Amino acid sequence: MNITYTAVSNIDLRNPHGFEVCCLGTNCLDDYVWVPSIISNKNGLTITVTVNNSCVGRPLYGIRYLWHETPCLFKQAAMYSATDLNLPSPPYLKIF
Repeated sequence: MNITYTAVSNIDLRNPHGFEVCCLGTNCLDDYVWVPSIISNKNGLTITVTVNNSCVGRPLYGIRYLWHETPCLFKQAAMYSATDLNLPSPPYLKIF
């Protein structure tokens, strides 16, 4: 799955973690059914998130990034703004 950021001039990818997908339809309301998915590539403002094998052949319900009360350790989010390296990309949830 490709995700393109538009509100920044560049992104700094620090690690491949932080994204999760759900492919269980309306059952995705529970946090435990969201599956971690890693960033496998970055090209400019576009990142590629590899969907876990458990979702192959199923329709994706949604994708989310850093969707936890405490999503990561200090300055260890996956993506940061290249214009301010102390400013991580904010958490978000996209339902398809």
